Amino acid sequence: MTRKGLGEFLARARETRDMTQVELASQVGVGSGQVSKWERGLSLPAPRKLAKLAAVLGIDVGELAAQFAAAGQEDAVVARRELSDVRRDLEFALGEVTRFVDTYSEFHAEYELISERVESLTVDVSAIKQAILDLSGLVLRLLGEPDQ
Repeated sequence: MTRKGLGEFLARARETRDMTQVELASQVGVGSGQVSKWERGLSLPAPRKLAKLAAVLGIDVGELAAQFAAAGQEDAVVARRELSDVRRDLEFALGEVTRFVDTYSEFHAEYELISERVESLTVDVSAIKQAILDLSGLVLRLLGEPDQ
């Protein structure tokens, strides 16, 4: 039995007793919205409410418990399927993250190499500037002009 099937069973039992959802909810000790969710198959009654629910609806508690268990088993099957989907999605995401990290590592290594080269060029440019200043000072002295 599915949640929906259990919900339909509960709705028929309630209607057979000429009860509203509000009346059933009041007698079982839940909100009327909860009864609506049960009957639409959106949720299951709490196990501790089954005996009271069966008594109020005039149905056998064993039959209700069996249908509840069957609906719960269907939920377990659906949950396993959903977990399998989540696992597949997580494995895909992990693969993407791994590829990103590998790519980042390659780019990072290249960045470090380029950074070292730029630093080396910066030192070379500074040395060249100093050499030009030294040469221009020498040329000025040779020409007899004071250094600027």
